[in-house]
Amino acid sequence: MGLHPMVMDMQTAEKYREQVDPRWQIVEDSEKRLRLRRVMRTKNFTKALELFQRVGQVAEAEGHHPDLHLEGWNNVSIELWTHARNGLSENDFIVAAKFDDIDMANLLSKKQPEL
Repeated sequence: MGLHPMVMDMQTAEKYREQVDPRWQIVEDSEKRLRLRRVMRTKNFTKALELFQRVGQVAEAEGHHPDLHLEGWNNVSIELWTHARNGLSENDFIVAAKFDDIDMANLLSKKQPEL
């Protein structure tokens, strides 16, 4: 399956990434599609669920829903990509910036994963 004509390449995605929190990383999935991922560690399990709730409210308002992952009891990752385009689009970075505006200070552990 080829890339959708509107899907970003890595060079373009890196330029957009400069506009969001540096903890967002561009990753490739097993099919070489680009995704925008941020990994965090929460204080506990219920704080992880609360983080998902806050992210979900923004996602629902934007009509653009991320993949949310909770591993262990406090390791969270958020992945954005445009399913209809099978890769990254400008909207993924817009939504990432809106996620950056969410107040997470009371949810996150002081010790965060290394980039």
